[in-house]
Amino acid sequence: MTTAEKGAKQFPGEVSQSFQDILLQVERKGPLTRPLARVAIFLLQPLLGALPHRIKKDLEKAVGQPAFFNTAGASGLNILLNMTIYPVILMAAAAALRGVEVLFSAEINLYILVGVMLGLLEGVYRLREGLFYVKPAGEIAFGAAFYGIPLAYALQPLLAGGPLRSGGAGRPGWASGPVKSKAQTREVAGFLAGGVGASDT
Repeated sequence: MTTAEKGAKQFPGEVSQSFQDILLQVERKGPLTRPLARVAIFLLQPLLGALPHRIKKDLEKAVGQPAFFNTAGASGLNILLNMTIYPVILMAAAAALRGVEVLFSAEINLYILVGVMLGLLEGVYRLREGLFYVKPAGEIAFGAAFYGIPLAYALQPLLAGGPLRSGGAGRPGWASGPVKSKAQTREVAGFLAGGVGASDT
């Protein structure tokens, strides 16, 4: 046993783990860590990749497994999706304005080309930090699609007060930053065990 281990004292009622270790265990037990939820998030990556960078990073942390959702991969899939749906939207607009027969004419190729180029240019803009600036991969912000912010507002009822709520482990009064209070550490430990934390008394 080392000198540090001999000097460490364990007081009655004090948990042995650090606040950060316990908080990590709580976050890994969130609703988006369940198998069905992870599969749903995985399948929705092409759409969720349109969200603003901060929300995608929070979602990635809530899922807890990059194989099911990661910010860079979801953003790339969304760019590919947009290069497909933008031409479809323009084709639908052309048909609505000029009649269905335009879909069977050579003119429709122009709408397809414009749609693909719009998706490509938007993608280049969203990836500009990685394409034009020398930045570590972890510091690159993968921007939102033009409909990303409206999509975030549409999903807000689902996300607000849920797994992406600021407050760390999803409990009122818990700060997202490092907390060194032993009372708060015991509260997290109690929540993890399904009990009531010390601060509730």
